[in-house]
Amino acid sequence: MTLSTPIQTDLTVSSVQDGMFSITPKPNGTETRLRVPVETRSARFGGRRFDGAGDDSRLLEGWSAYLNAPNPLGDQYERDTVTARIRDLENNDPLARSAIERRVDNIIGHGWGLTAMPNAKALGLDFDAAVDLAELIECEWELYTNHPLGCLTIEEDYSLSQILGMAYRYTYRDGEVFALLPMVAPHRGHHYATRIQLIDPDRVSNPQNAMDTETLKRGMEIDGNGRVIAIHIREGHPADWTVPMKSQTWRRVPMRGGTGRPNVIHHKVRTRIGQLRGTSRLTPLLKPLRALNVFDDAELQTKVANSVVTGFITSQFDVATAGQAVAAEVATKIEEQRLDYYEANPGVRKNPMGGKYPVLPGGDTYSPVETRRDTGEDFVNRVLHHVAAAAGLTFEQMTMRWDKLNYSAARGALLEIYKDFRRDQEDFAKGFFGVWFFAWLEEAFALRRLTPPKGKSGNTAPDFYDAPAAYARFKPILPPKGWVDPVKEATASGIRMNLDLSSLADEAAEQGKDWKDILHQKARERKAREDLGLPVMPFKVAMSTNAREDKSDEGNTEDEGNTDNESVNAETEVTQIDFMKNKSRA
Repeated sequence: MTLSTPIQTDLTVSSVQDGMFSITPKPNGTETRLRVPVETRSARFGGRRFDGAGDDSRLLEGWSAYLNAPNPLGDQYERDTVTARIRDLENNDPLARSAIERRVDNIIGHGWGLTAMPNAKALGLDFDAAVDLAELIECEWELYTNHPLGCLTIEEDYSLSQILGMAYRYTYRDGEVFALLPMVAPHRGHHYATRIQLIDPDRVSNPQNAMDTETLKRGMEIDGNGRVIAIHIREGHPADWTVPMKSQTWRRVPMRGGTGRPNVIHHKVRTRIGQLRGTSRLTPLLKPLRALNVFDDAELQTKVANSVVTGFITSQFDVATAGQAVAAEVATKIEEQRLDYYEANPGVRKNPMGGKYPVLPGGDTYSPVETRRDTGEDFVNRVLHHVAAAAGLTFEQMTMRWDKLNYSAARGALLEIYKDFRRDQEDFAKGFFGVWFFAWLEEAFALRRLTPPKGKSGNTAPDFYDAPAAYARFKPILPPKGWVDPVKEATASGIRMNLDLSSLADEAAEQGKDWKDILHQKARERKAREDLGLPVMPFKVAMSTNAREDKSDEGNTEDEGNTDNESVNAETEVTQIDFMKNKSRA
């Protein structure tokens, strides 16, 4: 059957209320209002695409999730609660403290060095001039960061490693760190006025704790493009009641100075576009870490209780009579004959290991407390694996248990986790360390401690403000990566350099060292040996000699017989390396 005139139907959908929404069909001008469950809307309008969007499953029932803005109203209160709980875990929970300490050790270690890498092509410099400029920058930076009076911070009591370690600790634990870069008159012998002052994120908030507006959110003043142009800082911490006036006074600090020099460093962990404040990486771990903390406390209390209470007596007598029989082994009148028997035969109630069985009246039973307890170690380890994965660590790093780890597993785990470390290091180098270095470098050029060198054509290189990115290019020297098997990995390092797949600078940086320091030290040692008349043994000869000495010390004739074969194998490997190297160059 075909209709000559199709039916015109308009659907008007009203707002959702109480899990329902209204549809008003109007066929032929007649209005009818219906109530349809929310879960059927996708099915009614084309069918549901994702099962995860439904709520008709017991697993998904009651799961309420909403599309919040990057900076929702009231978010600062949630941030305060989460941050306070994470700090409490750091102070009192061994696992949380271990996770934070391991991350700081691996990302920062004992401090970072710096290799200046000015862009020679952008500055119009030849190779030698660029190298000279890089060495001058490194020399001045070392004088600035290693001043004996600690003239890096306003407080003058932080070393470089302490500043970087504290800054990263806040970044990882709280999700963000603030720092000011004021200029203070330098001490005698210290040329630079640039200082760094770490600011607790709790102090950054809207003046007088006012509500967020379009241009002022969470203490961040933003322009129409979403760029932060200033921050508002309390003069004192809000929980410090020793300075009540300062805790109620705010200071506005512009993000940039007149020349573009950074006044504020704000390094944060962001998971949303447009997010103004950082998010702690440990936030998803609050529940499992807290559960494990409570579980450990309960286990400890159980062990203590078991060590105090050894058993329970079930008796038909009153408490006093039963207690007297156990404590003094004095039988009641009803049990006099049985007591005489036990006293005449003491071996019956003695444990061969030295303990005693108490004599109880008739009808009494003694139930010892079972001290062995199933603590669910498999369950705990499974939770710890999840916690370690979310914290960016291996299970062994989290728990400091290395007894069940072999070389292959350790090497694979470290290589995988090292990717996460490198990402964090790169972000921190650009977002915190690099901003600080740039502010100092500007002052170094302003003081004429550094000057633009001569270019290739004899002309002077551009001014610092004309090419800041070319002058401020650098590579941080990070903490040592470490070796699981030093022999294997040192051999692999040599192969990479022989094949031109790596350089001494790269290999030294992986071990937290400066390649120039290594060469300078080796040159000093070589000269000292020559001055003392000691032979300078080539590396290959030293390795082969040590190998033979090790074999002879072992006294194993079979190993001694294989020495020549090992030498041949070593020479074959060197030949193969040279062949591959020549082939790659060709």
